[in-house]
Amino acid sequence: MLCISGSQIPRTVKPTDLQGWHEIDQDTRIPKTALQWKSTRRFLFFAIAVSTVALTALSGGPQYLLYQPIFQPWRSYLFASLTLKDGFPLSNLETILLSELDTSRAADWSYYYTSQSHFPGEGKAQGLWTKKKWEDFGIPETEIVKYNASISAPVFQRLALIDTSVTRFPSVMYEAKLMEELPFNDPSEIRTPAFHGQSSSGNVTAQFVYANFGREQDYDDLEQNYVDFRGKIAIVKSGMVWRGAKMSTAAERGLVGVLIYTDPQQDGNITEGHGYKGYPDGPARPETCIERGSIGLIRNASAGNPSVPGESIPSLPLSYSDAVPLLKALHGHGPKAADMRSDWHGGGLYYKEVEYYVGPSPSHIVLNLNNQMSFPTKDVHQTFGIIRGSIKDEVIILGNHRDSWGPGAGDSISGAAALMEVVRSFATAYRTGWRPRRTIIFVSWEGAETGQIGSEPWIASHLPWLQKTAVAYLNVVVAAAGPLFQVKATPLLREVIHRATRVVASPEGGTVFDHWGGEMVAAGGGDAIPFLETACVSTSDLSFGATYWPYHSNFDTFTWMNTTGDPGWKYHVTTAKIWSLITAYLSESPVLQIKAADYGVAMQKYVERIKESIPSSASFDLRPLENAIAEFHNASIILDAYASSLRSTETDETIQQVNQKYLNLERQFCYKGAHLIYEFSAFYSDPPEFPHLFKSLESGDLEEARRWMEIIQAKIRDAANLVSL
Repeated sequence: MLCISGSQIPRTVKPTDLQGWHEIDQDTRIPKTALQWKSTRRFLFFAIAVSTVALTALSGGPQYLLYQPIFQPWRSYLFASLTLKDGFPLSNLETILLSELDTSRAADWSYYYTSQSHFPGEGKAQGLWTKKKWEDFGIPETEIVKYNASISAPVFQRLALIDTSVTRFPSVMYEAKLMEELPFNDPSEIRTPAFHGQSSSGNVTAQFVYANFGREQDYDDLEQNYVDFRGKIAIVKSGMVWRGAKMSTAAERGLVGVLIYTDPQQDGNITEGHGYKGYPDGPARPETCIERGSIGLIRNASAGNPSVPGESIPSLPLSYSDAVPLLKALHGHGPKAADMRSDWHGGGLYYKEVEYYVGPSPSHIVLNLNNQMSFPTKDVHQTFGIIRGSIKDEVIILGNHRDSWGPGAGDSISGAAALMEVVRSFATAYRTGWRPRRTIIFVSWEGAETGQIGSEPWIASHLPWLQKTAVAYLNVVVAAAGPLFQVKATPLLREVIHRATRVVASPEGGTVFDHWGGEMVAAGGGDAIPFLETACVSTSDLSFGATYWPYHSNFDTFTWMNTTGDPGWKYHVTTAKIWSLITAYLSESPVLQIKAADYGVAMQKYVERIKESIPSSASFDLRPLENAIAEFHNASIILDAYASSLRSTETDETIQQVNQKYLNLERQFCYKGAHLIYEFSAFYSDPPEFPHLFKSLESGDLEEARRWMEIIQAKIRDAANLVSL
């Protein structure tokens, strides 16, 4: 059996040991041992690489080096046809992985998962079912790992607009419904209440203001327009910043409650205001759709037990149907959003006669926001499957969380259905005689929607082993909710992702790469977040249609997916094919199919993004950082050249030395328990890289910016030393 220890609580099964799983080895650096230069061929590749670096640098300096095509004579070896260990050709494995996947089965898996509520703490039955299915497929080892955690549970929620002008007999002007109205022909019975995970209990009655997106600059704008918001309840639109940031900003600025609604502005032109009908009669977001979600930070979740609420003030999510009467009650009070800065413009409710006055409301027009929460202790169940490889200390992990807000057909059950097909296809290959070179672990997590309370404690309890062995963590949250393909990934995975997307056909014709173009956004997303931030493991998160209107609502049903989100279930299978091939390419090549130089190119682009986004950064000298990146990039080119020259005939020791450099490269960017280059980000977002440096420059704190730049430079030079031959 697979050993995955859950030290905080008893496990449901008694596992046996996976080699090296419990080794306590915090030091993951590779000794700077000189590699064996045994052949003339390798020496020639080294000489050509050095010459390439020198000539390119002389012709244009480090900036030119990072942006110009580089002659790479080793490329011919990069993805040469491989015969896997024990004589199983890679082409045979690819054929199985591409042909075995089935749209009707993907629909079956989605129907099962969405047929019953599966909020965190409700997932035992589905976890056991998943384990049994994987065993039926032929996965040789499976296990359930259980953790005990405090989980947000709604007790009572109420929102009412009240006129207190007659003190003895206040009248209710509007009582919010706080629930969706699903189409009559949708059989889904799941009705998750409207609440925020980790929200504080509170019963407040106060005047209110409209605060745009609820960002720091929005409250600054209100202050500049002499709008008194302290002691008030804020109505804010979703989007622009994470809902948890809206909460923390409101609490710090002295508000007593927050209401977050989804404005049609977020949907572009596909709105009722632009003539489209709402679902199910058309593609527009229906008026009663509510976007739920957590507001607590993973950093505050102590080993799977985030019992402390995210902030000290209550909050609720709203539909725009419930927001309209509140916004109309502000008419004639305070300035209009149209008279504020341009980023206050664009609201999508003008067709509902909402004028977006900011308030505050008159003293006698108030809101009663009553949010009562409990934090019961419940079990969350993680399902693991493993196919052991011949290389025991190099591991690829694939995962998806199966818990959802509501039915979750898009988030996250489209990913769960795709994972089922990935596991089934690898099991088919296993039954035909294939054995992986590297160990492959499949995981169905529970608890991501309330702060990764399944993956985070598992990572924490296996951190030394992960940092020693994990090649990559490959995540999918939304496999299918639309045609737009997005990849959030660290640059080390660029090569294999590009290769896989060039192989897999798009439902729209051509290949996925043809439609996508290859551009990746900042790494993160779902359970990839703690792998990247806590363990500093290279991660990817793939999605089709990451931004879709039923997200976290009770409209995210099997019926919606079957008729609108992915009719035909083709994108579910397309994601599964890409996911499977990335795994195979990482698993089966003797030398890891990773290019360190891709990180150098990406980091220089990140610096350019800082320059473009923050005009004031022009007065800040970023050249020392650019020079450190160029130094790393040059060393990486030489390592990549040497690595790509190696054949399967090389000694295992030589290949392992190179692989360990690649495996440990991401770890070099860890600093005080977090990743220096990427910050926490949801699967649908693309925050700036080098976040500490970016935010320091954005705020004008040049001293703090210099401090962070020195820290980043030092870590990049550590990385350059690691990859140097």
